[in-house]
Amino acid sequence: MLLGLAIGDSLGNCREELLPDKRKEGGTLEQLIQDQGLKPQSLAECFIHGQIFGIGHTVRRFLVNYKEKILP
Repeated sequence: MLLGLAIGDSLGNCREELLPDKRKEGGTLEQLIQDQGLKPQSLAECFIHGQIFGIGHTVRRFLVNYKEKILP
C-alpha cells in the first residue's frame, strides 16, 4: 500500500501540470504495466532516464549511487 502511495504521488507530481496528451507519454506506471509488476531494476532504470520532480534526498542519493554502480 505504501509503495502504491509513493508511486501515485510521484506520478501525479510530475504530470499534474501537463496537457492530457503529454501525460500519456511513457512513465513509471507504464514501466510497471510492461513488467507486469514491480521489478526494482526496471523501475530504477526508469527513474534514471526519466524526469523526477520534487525528488527527496534519499531518492537523489539512490540515483547517484545507482548511476555510479551501473555507469562507471
